[in-house]
Amino acid sequence: MNEITKAEIRKKLGNISQLRELLLGDQLAEYNQRLDSLETNLQQSQAAIAARLTQLEQKLLEQINSVASSGEQRSKYYYLKTQSEQQQLQEEIEHLSQSNQESIGSLHQSLNTEIAQSKSDLYQDITLFKKELSYKLENHLQELTTNKISHTDLAEVLLELSLKLKETNSSSDQANAKD
Repeated sequence: MNEITKAEIRKKLGNISQLRELLLGDQLAEYNQRLDSLETNLQQSQAAIAARLTQLEQKLLEQINSVASSGEQRSKYYYLKTQSEQQQLQEEIEHLSQSNQESIGSLHQSLNTEIAQSKSDLYQDITLFKKELSYKLENHLQELTTNKISHTDLAEVLLELSLKLKETNSSSDQANAKD
């Protein structure tokens, strides 16, 4: 009795299925209908969520591209602005350099003019001094010739004269050496 054949098991299971159908048939159909409805709702929700995620991804990509484009434009703007400022500073430096060169040239010319004028004035002073000295020497010589002077006095006068001439010549040599 322990052994039940396959046919008997099928028969009993068929009976169980029928019993179950009789007892729970309406409820099972309702549960099946509810499950089908829930599955449909779940699929629709998943589709809506997927569509929404795709939409959000698209918006996010657009915003990222917008921010990247804006950053690129700002970068270009600052680059151009920096280039412009650099060029402007370079022009100012060149202008200042040119202005300084002109000032230095003008100052150099002015100094050369002053030096030439001073040199000319010194030569005139030296020439005048030589003339005065020559005139005084001639006067002293004239006095010496007309007046009888002792040899010692004459030696002193000539010594002073030679010293003055030596000073004058060394001054003019120094002035020439500076030129």
